[in-house]
Formats: sequence, structure tokens, C-alpha cells
Amino acid sequence: MRSDEAFRIGNKVAGLPTLVGGLIGVVGGVAGLLMPDTAGLIVATVVGLIGLFALLVGGGVLGNKAASAVPEPSNIPAGCTGCACGAGGCGVLTKATNASEA
Repeated sequence: MRSDEAFRIGNKVAGLPTLVGGLIGVVGGVAGLLMPDTAGLIVATVVGLIGLFALLVGGGVLGNKAASAVPEPSNIPAGCTGCACGAGGCGVLTKATNASEA
């Protein structure tokens, strides 16, 4: 991931579909156990697995797209974002600016 913010947004978006996919997998397994014959067992298990994998893949794709939409962080050093730079600015940032002007 490009940044902590992109990671957080990606996980936030992918979390609910992943949780629901797991729930569908559990419900499909329980439904398979409650079926009286083998055909019902197979159908319930296959439907539960298809729902599980569809939601997991969908959640992963949505999370990836959301994380990709977060803008890249700036290259300004972290020490220069607060009040500690003073009137002259950050030494590293000033050197980078002076080098680009030359």
C-alpha cells in the first residue's frame, strides 16, 4: 500500500463483504448438515461456497479500488509539517527547493 491511509480505507471498504462472505459460508455449512439426503448436502455446500468466494473476491476488488483512489502522500518530510520549522523553514526542504532552482 502507498500509505497508512490507503491501507485503512481499503480495509474499511473490504471488511463488510468479507464478513458477510464468511457468514454465508457458515450458514451454507450448517444448512448442509441439516439436509436429510446427500443431494441436499452437496447443493447447500456448493451454494454456500460460491457465495463465500464471490463476496470475498468482490470485497477484495472493492477494497483495492478504494485504496487506489486515495491520493499519494506528499514527499515533504514529516518534521516539516508542524510549527517546528520556524521562520527559515525546514533545512531539508530548503535544500531541496534551492537545488531545484539552480
